[in-house]
Amino acid sequence: MTTELKKKNSEQSGRENEDSNSYTSDNYKINVDIKMSNFASSNGANPSDGDIHSLTKWKLFKVLLLRLAIALIFLVISLIIQGFFMIYSDSYYKRYTTPLSDRIHNLFENPPEWISYKLSNNLIALLSITFLQLILFNSVYLSMAIVCRFLYMMGFFYILRGILIYVTSLPATLETCVPLESGNIAFNLLQIIKINMNLVYVCSDLIISGHSFSTTIFLLFALFYVNSVVLKTLITFLCFVIYAFIIVGFIHYTSDVLLGFIFGIFIFTFYHLMLDISSQYYIFNKLFEIKIISNKKNVQAKPFFLRCFFTRVFLKIIPFLEGLNYSLDYALSKNADFSTFCICEESAMAMPAAACSLQKSSKENKICVNYSDHLFHSYAGDGTINFLLFKFLRRIKMD
Repeated sequence: MTTELKKKNSEQSGRENEDSNSYTSDNYKINVDIKMSNFASSNGANPSDGDIHSLTKWKLFKVLLLRLAIALIFLVISLIIQGFFMIYSDSYYKRYTTPLSDRIHNLFENPPEWISYKLSNNLIALLSITFLQLILFNSVYLSMAIVCRFLYMMGFFYILRGILIYVTSLPATLETCVPLESGNIAFNLLQIIKINMNLVYVCSDLIISGHSFSTTIFLLFALFYVNSVVLKTLITFLCFVIYAFIIVGFIHYTSDVLLGFIFGIFIFTFYHLMLDISSQYYIFNKLFEIKIISNKKNVQAKPFFLRCFFTRVFLKIIPFLEGLNYSLDYALSKNADFSTFCICEESAMAMPAAACSLQKSSKENKICVNYSDHLFHSYAGDGTINFLLFKFLRRIKMD
């Protein structure tokens, strides 16, 4: 689709392209020239992109597996970076520093004995089972993409949190906290392993509660990826119980828990918004030839999200991080199997032959582009519980 924006000129208003549909506004005339050869046909074929149809499920699996390995390495590096910042921050910490005044903590002289750091960890471990259920009862291709998203969000948070912990050391919630011992690089690496295994604790591990952030991420995965209202309600209740225990147990200041909640919502929402924008941007540029021409000379018109360098970088990075473009390519392929990402095969008779197709609209001056749910299932899932992962593993065993 070639879209040309021309300023309305009264002297040239009578000259219009006969092969285009014209829409006139007060200041501009938009001519839409449609080249049918650039659209996906009703059977899903795209003459200009034959490589799409050569992508097999096994090739897609190898691409996503490589992305998963990269995401895991990124998380490990992030934990190491955060660990070093924590240890160096504790080297400045002095024991018996007076804790900050906290409105909720002031209601309790001391934390209840039955609420402990270990209890909060156990509750988060219980919460992680719901995330594990999302991974196991889904398509292997979608599961790997979901794990990549989780690892990248957690890794980015750990790096950011490590920097904040180092630049500002908050007093521990308890005066009796003993700073963690530090040494050479090898000794500190061993300490980092102990920190992540909850064998030792850091006094300065406060700014932006990691417990609150991970709880929020698990909650949002349930709210966005699961259809069951009952399960969503139970998970939400458990999350707020965890938030309360973290505060009442003097594990974090109330502000730390609130910041963890806010950062969790922001990072999760930003990642998934960029995921949606990246997918739509890729699909339209894959199927259509789009050109936006400015009314000013030598100036290309851009939407807001493309004017910012930061969003343009994410627009390119996110598809690479989890292999999004490969998943979309397979979903757009005429040879795509509906059972790859979801259980669409059970209702395949009611679905169009392609994930995206074009037809003439019943409304005047309109073009109807049909989007199948299957196209969104390739990266967002359908929210249902299925056994496609086990089906995939059984197929590999048979081969």
